[in-house]
Amino acid sequence: FFLLVLTVPPFRRTMRWRLPGFAEAGLSQLASALGLLLKGGNPLGDALALMQCLEKKGPVGKDLARWQQRLAEGHAQFSQIAAGSRIVPPLFFWLVSSGGEDLAEGFRRTAEIYHNRAVNRIEMLLYAALPVSILFLGVVIVSQAYPVIRLFFEFGSMLDQLGL
Repeated sequence: FFLLVLTVPPFRRTMRWRLPGFAEAGLSQLASALGLLLKGGNPLGDALALMQCLEKKGPVGKDLARWQQRLAEGHAQFSQIAAGSRIVPPLFFWLVSSGGEDLAEGFRRTAEIYHNRAVNRIEMLLYAALPVSILFLGVVIVSQAYPVIRLFFEFGSMLDQLGL
């Protein structure tokens, strides 16, 4: 599974938005990019179009295309624009909407919160992997040391048979 994720780009793009820690990092990057584009004076429609072009091969690209379509239909509130998203969770919309009229500030705060969540989840994943890696390392050491220890015992028995 690990090799499949590393070697097949479509699978890697899909897993990026599904695995805990990595999904939060992706949401943080999305919110940060949208916030920077809005802060730079770009309209929301153009920012969504750029992000949709960048993410069109990934699963979040479909959500961004839906957001663009709903914005073109005349929905004004961000929670209305983002309704029906499959990859982006409702907490994301609530955090962005908490910024009020200043969407750039809402995206900035959302990016910060999701960044902190990603760091915490990845740390938990590493702490969970630490005992497994220690056990694996112990098995490797024992498997490497066992033939040498067995050789010493066999050498001792041969010396015993010779009467030395």
